[in-house]
Amino acid sequence: MAHSGGPTLIARVLRATPGEIMTLQLMRLQISSYQRDQRIAKAELDALDAQPEPGAAMNLFADRVLRG
Repeated sequence: MAHSGGPTLIARVLRATPGEIMTLQLMRLQISSYQRDQRIAKAELDALDAQPEPGAAMNLFADRVLRG
């Protein structure tokens, strides 16, 4: 059979023990948990960055009072 220039598929026999399967499932759950925790931490950090710095309102008020 001539090669068509497309990807070549190679059949392989994969073997895994029940313990290996359970380990993979556990690893996937751990990774999902870590990713969720990272998304939450990033959202919390972004929320903190969006807040004005302490004293910003007082500085703005003082600037207006001293100018006016």
